[in-house]
Amino acid sequence: MLEIESRKDKTINNVIKFVKAEWPSTKNLSEEEKIYFHKRYELTVDTNCLFWGMRACIPDSMRAIILKELHSSHMGIVKIKTFARSYVWWPGIDSAIENLINDCNICSVLRKTPAKTPLTTWPWPPKAWSRIHCDFAGPFFNNMYLIVIDAHSKWPEVINFKNNTKTSKVIEKFKTLFANYGLPLHVHLDNGPQFKYGLKDWLEQNGVHHTTLYNRTQPGVLNVWARTENSF
Repeated sequence: MLEIESRKDKTINNVIKFVKAEWPSTKNLSEEEKIYFHKRYELTVDTNCLFWGMRACIPDSMRAIILKELHSSHMGIVKIKTFARSYVWWPGIDSAIENLINDCNICSVLRKTPAKTPLTTWPWPPKAWSRIHCDFAGPFFNNMYLIVIDAHSKWPEVINFKNNTKTSKVIEKFKTLFANYGLPLHVHLDNGPQFKYGLKDWLEQNGVHHTTLYNRTQPGVLNVWARTENSF
C-alpha cells in the first residue's frame, strides 16, 4: 500500500526521482520538497518507497490513517511522538500529532489525571512505643498542640503548649513522656524549627534514633529496624 500511495503522491514521487538521479536547484522545488532537500543525504529508496533513515516517509493520502493508529491508545503527545519517530515521518508530523491530541476529549481528561505514585509505607514496629511520630498542630484557639502517635498501638498523646513551643519546652515535655513510657527506639519529626537543633542533639545523647520529614529514606534509616528488631 505504501508503494502504491507513494507513486500517487506528487511530492514523494518527485523526491524519489531526485534521490535516484540528481536534485535540482532549490528555486525549482516546492516548499515541501525543500524540506526533503535539507535531508537529502539521509534519504533512501527501497521498493519505490521513500525512507528517512529507518523511517518511512508517508504520502499525504495515508497520514490520517497513520495518525489514527498512533492515537488509538491515547498515550499522550510525548509517547506518541517518541513511538512515531521510530517508524514514520512526514513534514509537520509533530504539529499534526499535537493538534490531534489537543482536540481529543479523552486525552484532555487523561492529561488532568495526576500521576500515580506508589506509597512508601513504614515498617510496622512489633512493640508499643518503639517508634513515635511527632508534629505540632494549630494554632487552635490560640493554642499549639504537640501530637505524638505511637506507630504500633496508634495511641495518641496530645500536649497543649499554649504559645510556648520553644525547643527547651519540647525537651521538657519529652522527658515527661519518656519517664512515663520509656525511651523509644525511633522518633520521627517534622521540619519545624522546634525540632531542628537542640532536640535532635538531646535525642542523640539519649541514644534515640531520629528522622525528619525529608530524610526518612536516607541510607540507614530503615536499617535501624533490622538492627534493633531482635531487642523488642
